[in-house]
Amino acid sequence: IQMGFLMGAAVGTSLGAIYMSLMLLPRGVRGREFFSLMGKASLKMALTFGSFMSIGGALRCEE
Repeated sequence: IQMGFLMGAAVGTSLGAIYMSLMLLPRGVRGREFFSLMGKASLKMALTFGSFMSIGGALRCEE
């Protein structure tokens, strides 16, 4: 369960950073506001992906 959460969190963090960069840079958001919004989105996506991966790992666990 823990490994699934860590893998999901890593994927969610990277996808959140990429997604928000692509959303914010064309709109002209820079500096402190950019990193604040990108950090919040990355954290939310990391928790979401981590939760789903840990639940999936628990359901598929045969131990």
